[in-house]
Amino acid sequence: MKRIFLNLFLATIFASSFSACKNDTKKENGATNELAERPENPLSFQLEPASSHISWTGSKPGAEHHGTIEFVSGEFHFDATNLESGQVKIDMSSITVLDEGMTADKKRSLENHLKGTAEGKENDFFNTKEFPTASFGITNIKNHEETTWIEGNLTMRKETHLVKFPVKITWARDNSSVKIVSEKFTIDRTKWGVNYGSKSIFGNLGNKFINDEIGLQIFIKAVLVNSDER
Repeated sequence: MKRIFLNLFLATIFASSFSACKNDTKKENGATNELAERPENPLSFQLEPASSHISWTGSKPGAEHHGTIEFVSGEFHFDATNLESGQVKIDMSSITVLDEGMTADKKRSLENHLKGTAEGKENDFFNTKEFPTASFGITNIKNHEETTWIEGNLTMRKETHLVKFPVKITWARDNSSVKIVSEKFTIDRTKWGVNYGSKSIFGNLGNKFINDEIGLQIFIKAVLVNSDER
């Protein structure tokens, strides 16, 4: 019975193509909602940190930086046909810069600035000594044609705002794991009090500003931790 259910589950779940909607995503950033409820007798999956990460992009006039952030933990719960709830914890002290051609010293300097471990620059960006983790909890999931939209509360630096982004969900052949990969989307960092170099906050920066929008893409692998008979 379990095998029949899982095969039907795999056959009817999410489609494979999604469209990027950066502007729509930015408009959705705002007030928070209640977290989605865990379904009764769910299929539960645990995030695998070694196989998951967030890619980020930051930019300023004439330059762009790229890197990754790692997860601490996470869990996701499915009912008969859909992802219903989930939450993750993000390790902000894992911020890594991956720019090609950057010297080791410049890479270390930029990482320390972003983390807030550089003396006198603790609060410029993410101040990971005071705020070592961030979190995201799903509040709503909408399936629209071939797109699955996830909405949720993103908490950083004790500030929480609602964000929305499209994802693709795929399954291992034996249904023992699931991958959740988002389209690229943006958030406005100033909503979480990350104001350093922001032209919208400081009006006298000329061309020496850093764009408010941070580009993100989420890559998650989660493994099945229960397979209760339904």
